[in-house]
Amino acid sequence: MQPIKRKSSKSKKVGKDTSVYRLYVEFLPAFVMPRENMCYYSNNRFSDDYELKALKRRVLYGSCFAKYKRAMLFHQPTGQCLSVWVPGQAEMSYENYVAFKSSNTPFTKSYLTALVVYKRDYKNQNLPKYIYSSDHDPAKQQKGFDIALRSLLLQLTEGKFQHTYTGVVIYHGEQKHEVARINTQGHVTCTNADFREKIHKSSRFRLPELGVYITR
Repeated sequence: MQPIKRKSSKSKKVGKDTSVYRLYVEFLPAFVMPRENMCYYSNNRFSDDYELKALKRRVLYGSCFAKYKRAMLFHQPTGQCLSVWVPGQAEMSYENYVAFKSSNTPFTKSYLTALVVYKRDYKNQNLPKYIYSSDHDPAKQQKGFDIALRSLLLQLTEGKFQHTYTGVVIYHGEQKHEVARINTQGHVTCTNADFREKIHKSSRFRLPELGVYITR
């Protein structure tokens, strides 16, 4: 089924004065350069419903996947917040987000926690000692340790942590025991048998593409 076009075939320049939807994104520490947050606007060539889906696909499932600590969708004409996303959680209403925020400290429900050991030149640059995984894939509405591992690798190999560390130790978010280690090239060695099995059996990504090495 083709998307419904508006009466005009030309779309106006997108922005706060012309778009129906605004997606406000706050980035995780690894991706704050050059900006800590960004607003993305929907296009207006096709129907509102189609352009909303396209906006989420382009930002949440695309350029900002596993890179944000909070994303908020607003209806521009009214200023109403329609949806909120945070790491490890599915899409929620603003009301549910307020309730969630009041009963949870940030990242307490992340599947994985990474302890970063920085190089000497970076130890005094106010970088966080711990970083946390984003466990939820908004495109597929799925959660898992493989998604969590991928989100940590993105932060460590593409974000501002790149080339800053001598090693990383990954812990189970709730049970706190060590499950893996990451070297300076971003290669992963699983040190826990249960975690190794979860990653090895994952069908959502191919291990060689992530440079994951499995210990026996």
